[in-house]
Amino acid sequence: MTSFSALEEKVLEQYTFSKVWYTTQDMVLIDHLMQGY
Repeated sequence: MTSFSALEEKVLEQYTFSKVWYTTQDMVLIDHLMQGY
């Protein structure tokens, strides 16, 4: 049970990191597009 919740926590951490990373990438991309025009 402990290992399962630890695994779940790791997955959630990874998911949150990915979400933040992609959001940051999107913001950077939009910024570049805005500057391009």
